[in-house]
Amino acid sequence: ESNRTSKTLSESQKKNSKLQIHTKLSLATQAYGQYNKIVKEEAILRKQQITFEALYFDFIKRQEQALNKFLEIFSHDINDYYTSMNPNEKVENIKLVPLTDNNNDLAGITIEYDFYDETKSPPIAYLSESHINCLGLSFYLASVKAFNKQNSFFILDDIISSFDRPHRTRFARLLTDKFSDYQII
Repeated sequence: ESNRTSKTLSESQKKNSKLQIHTKLSLATQAYGQYNKIVKEEAILRKQQITFEALYFDFIKRQEQALNKFLEIFSHDINDYYTSMNPNEKVENIKLVPLTDNNNDLAGITIEYDFYDETKSPPIAYLSESHINCLGLSFYLASVKAFNKQNSFFILDDIISSFDRPHRTRFARLLTDKFSDYQII
């Protein structure tokens, strides 16, 4: 009996065109409301995307500026220490230079220097082992100044065994002139 009643109601609804039109209009109104809601949400999300992209590009620009400023200061110290240990050697203007990939993203850092007034890189191509050791030591000492703000000491282990007497004297002078406020072990 209930199946027959249900079937009769379903058939009568299918034949009732006013009810079908009302149902379709209700569904269309509901879908249009949902569509407008999605359009508004999309507009908000696009504005957020534009804002985040602008923030990201500004952050990258500021990060690049800060890195370049740090590398400039760090390079100045490396150059200063190296040229103190190796005066009149025609190796000058030592600097750390950022390397970028095809997307202009930071891929690494290299060392450039002027060798007989020509810019060269990498150091191993033109410098002797002794000069590369001096460069490494200069890099270490610049790191001490840049990153060792809290502690007033640093440790060196058998660094002058490959230096000749004049280099040892200049290195000792460099330590007393530039690192007198540190305890050196």
